[in-house]
Amino acid sequence: KLYWAADKTNHIGLQVAGAKWILTTAPGGFTISPSNNPDLYVTYKGNGNLLTLEGNISQLNQEWIFVPSKASEHAIQLVQHSNQFANIGNNGFIIAGTNQLGWIFEEK
Repeated sequence: KLYWAADKTNHIGLQVAGAKWILTTAPGGFTISPSNNPDLYVTYKGNGNLLTLEGNISQLNQEWIFVPSKASEHAIQLVQHSNQFANIGNNGFIIAGTNQLGWIFEEK
């Protein structure tokens, strides 16, 4: 299994030891923050670009909804651009893209 984790440059990638994440209700969906730094939010930087962790710069680029895609999987969709989803890019980094990739959420 691989999990979301942020590197030292605040890019999000897949790692064996993942981070715990906080989902916080926002006006259009949810923000996603690492539990060890809840003042940073998963931020959309354009189609094909890496998702990053940033302070509250533009909440529209930081609001996500979770769309059921299979029995236990959910696509992570950007509220502002409904055709943008969290996807896996090169070297296991998380990017924005048009594929509706399914993710499994584990509660710990």
